Amino acid sequence: MNFKSIFRAFISHLFVAFCSALLFSSFATGQSSDPSQLFSAAGKGDAIKISQVVAAGVNVNAADSDGWTALMVAASAGKLPAAQALVKAGANVNATTGKGETPLMAAALSGNAAIVKLLLSEGANKAATSAQGLTAVDVAIRAKHPDLVKLLQPAQGAKAVAAPLAAANPKKVEAKVDAAASAFQAGRYAEAAGLFREVVTLDPRHALAWHFLGQSLEQTGDLIGARKAYGLSLATQSQGQVADRTRQMLAKLPLPDPARIALPSGLTLLDWMNTASRRLPAESDAVLAEASAYIDQFGPFPQLSQLQDQILKDEFAALKVDSADAARASLPQIERLKKMAPGNERLILLEATGLHMTGNFTGAQKAYGIWLGSVPTGHPRRLIVATNIQKAQRGEEPLKPKTRPQLPFQLSEEVWKALEESEAYAFAPEVKSVNIDYTQTDSFRGGGVNFDNNYTNSKRIRSLGSGVAATENSSIDEEHRNYPVSRYSSYSAAGMIFLGGVYSTGVTKLIRINHLSGSLFPLRIGARMSYESATRSGNDGSEHKYRVDCKIASQEAAATLNPKLTGNAYLCECSISSDSAAPAASTTYIFDDLGLTASDLGVIDIAKSGFVIPTPGYSFSFKVTDSTVTRTYPTYDIRF
Repeated sequence: MNFKSIFRAFISHLFVAFCSALLFSSFATGQSSDPSQLFSAAGKGDAIKISQVVAAGVNVNAADSDGWTALMVAASAGKLPAAQALVKAGANVNATTGKGETPLMAAALSGNAAIVKLLLSEGANKAATSAQGLTAVDVAIRAKHPDLVKLLQPAQGAKAVAAPLAAANPKKVEAKVDAAASAFQAGRYAEAAGLFREVVTLDPRHALAWHFLGQSLEQTGDLIGARKAYGLSLATQSQGQVADRTRQMLAKLPLPDPARIALPSGLTLLDWMNTASRRLPAESDAVLAEASAYIDQFGPFPQLSQLQDQILKDEFAALKVDSADAARASLPQIERLKKMAPGNERLILLEATGLHMTGNFTGAQKAYGIWLGSVPTGHPRRLIVATNIQKAQRGEEPLKPKTRPQLPFQLSEEVWKALEESEAYAFAPEVKSVNIDYTQTDSFRGGGVNFDNNYTNSKRIRSLGSGVAATENSSIDEEHRNYPVSRYSSYSAAGMIFLGGVYSTGVTKLIRINHLSGSLFPLRIGARMSYESATRSGNDGSEHKYRVDCKIASQEAAATLNPKLTGNAYLCECSISSDSAAPAASTTYIFDDLGLTASDLGVIDIAKSGFVIPTPGYSFSFKVTDSTVTRTYPTYDIRF
């Protein structure tokens, strides 16, 4: 999906509020012969760059894959200097897309009277009609630009087109809203639904009225009408508290009885679902398109969702956008699938990434914007997508999907998906290899005991790629050298996410991770990350559940913790609870030069309930029953 699709949706009373902001964002430049430079300059209003690009031989009337020209981009973004430069260079003021959209319609949407006047003075046809039967004046009316109506008004029929603006008198709308709200609060839901319908007729962009129309219809039992109203509320305002609340209502909306939903074919929805699987694989495209349409219209019936997933599963496996060549090969297939499943979030994001990877920065920004407008504000990938929009604006490559590292145990597809869709995993830096050798003495005193235990230990930390660290630990009990060397290894991602460990008793690994939100990277004071997880122990099969909440509290020079360290150390404060223990506070440090934590490089100071990186001679004491144990590190050698 792209901006043109938003534009078409808008002029069908489904305007997405953020589309103008996308067009105001700056676009990155490419090579001098690349038409994308022209679109970039048009979006930024850079008249000088437009003249340079056209002088270099770029066709001023070049169109993108959706038929949009640079003049349409400039007009929709309200960039008068760019529009003037393009017209001067010979831009066609009556260019049309395959849907009949014109530069004048784009200018009517932006509300820029100067651009409208410029286009009309150059012969723009204000009677041109889009494929949806709308003229430029219709667009101006729906966009609430009354000052443009007179400019765009045909010679005849002025009263007819001016009527909607008169009907949208703010006081009249407000009075209707008050009456509808009173009826809703009094439980007169049918009356409230009628009044909210009047509100959205007067003001089709009233997201709150669409929302409460949905609630009113839900209370009357009209579940299909409620779903449609909620959808129109989201299409009108995709972000904010109203949008979040609307998504919650949609998620809880009961599904209607499929046996009572009549389709135009004469079948009920239940009949269609029971027979659709028999049409596979011969009619996969048709079944996918129909299933997607029914999900949008009637709700996410499990059978419909399963059909959609079944058809798309193999398609997704074949779609690769991790390189420019792979993206070029996949984009036509993504476009084909989008026509059949237009609201699929994964397809929208795949298209955006593919366009970005192939250097179509303008198209990528538009597609990323569509995705942002279709997901909740708390979606775990929002920061990733917002970062990629900024990268596209600067002409930089997107954040590339990370390859899955080789682990000595298998994580489930559900765990990998949760990780790969998170900000924490996407922004985690690569870790550096570190070798640590140290000695440890535990002195037991009091309570009838008086002895020392001495150990020789080592840590070998290495990167597995994708921000995953592998730590191999060994320990020799010097008083009992005939004992086997104690060895174990652990694996972590994004600094604070335990993936698993290999121990003498077996493998313990992550089996679930839910609600993974936020990221400690890029490191900054105030950064937060939280998640819920479950692990399974290999020796007895027991499961343990955890809740982790971490935040970066402060920053200091890493050398203050250990003179061998460089860069900065960020204090990370965590609250960790489990199904068998109450929340406990713990602290560690994260080092920006290494991508590692103090828990990787150091040891836990039981007295401080946190990790430290000892210097030779470091010690602390703690109680074990009636004895006091003093733990000392005579040596602690860190090598990078």
